[in-house]
Amino acid sequence: MKVYLSLTRPKLKRGAEWKLAGLNGLVTLMLVMASLYHWRRLWIAVAVYVPLGLFFRWAAHHDAQWTAVYTAAWGYKKTFGA
Repeated sequence: MKVYLSLTRPKLKRGAEWKLAGLNGLVTLMLVMASLYHWRRLWIAVAVYVPLGLFFRWAAHHDAQWTAVYTAAWGYKKTFGA
């Protein structure tokens, strides 16, 4: 059976995990739409987008499937009874 490399590698968008990059873009877009009447508040969207994007890229650089591993760890039992 042939396994293609594109099916085994994690999907990244702008260097970050695609779900997180999409969420970051959506939040930034909502902030931009909310600041249409007050252009001076547009810096808030930039202040949210840039640090989150850098953090998500940093996390993907160390572990490209960071959110999948982290959320799966929530389901594990923390204590084990004897």
